[in-house]
Amino acid sequence: MAQSLLEQVDQDTCVFVPDDRQLARLAGQPRATVERLKECTGMELVKIRITEQPDCVRAGHIVSAGMAPLADPPSWPTLNVVVSSQRIAPDFTGKSYRETSLELRRCGLAAEFLPRAVLVGAIVQTVPPAGTPIEDDTEMLIWTAGGTILPDVTGSTIEAARATLAEKGFEVGTIVDQRVNLPEWQRLGRYSCSYVRGVRGKVLSTRPAAGSTIVFAPVQDERAKITLTVESLPELEPIPELCPSDGSIPK
Repeated sequence: MAQSLLEQVDQDTCVFVPDDRQLARLAGQPRATVERLKECTGMELVKIRITEQPDCVRAGHIVSAGMAPLADPPSWPTLNVVVSSQRIAPDFTGKSYRETSLELRRCGLAAEFLPRAVLVGAIVQTVPPAGTPIEDDTEMLIWTAGGTILPDVTGSTIEAARATLAEKGFEVGTIVDQRVNLPEWQRLGRYSCSYVRGVRGKVLSTRPAAGSTIVFAPVQDERAKITLTVESLPELEPIPELCPSDGSIPK
């Protein structure tokens, strides 16, 4: 099993050459790692300057490390190290999905992107907002303005359509009933002691249409709302006080 950088610098034979590869390994390490670098071979003539600032990296851990440019005339080489003083939510506004994913990896944070599916645009909002102090187990919610492709739910029941849309970050808004089989509506309407009511059946269409890329500027805890048009099937509903006592429904 490979040793961590901290385990390596704890050894008597620690060797650390401050080149780009080694310095990149410092990011995300505990501050104690830098303190112990002073005892490593290769660091005898290097000064270490540590500054603290809020960052998305865990508090007390290294944000970045780099060698300062050599002065003229030459002076002691200096390693500048930035350590996170407090963990805060990063600012992703205007960044792409890929840029945001890379930054989340650097920060060691988990996140859920909304709306889900095809994320093609810039980030417009996060929860918690950028700069807010966060705990180590915080999972961020990130909304993109680029949009997501609306799935095809035609032929589904309302319940199944609602579940499918929710999986993609959408919500059912208005439900529009559309009468189908008009001759049957007319036939049943001739019965004298009952009325015809509509029973909701399958989804006929959505607005916007399936396959559309939906652009959504979100509000916290809100999802893009989709209008469903569903079939309204005719069904007789007896009116007992108008029907014969035998329960029949005369025309």
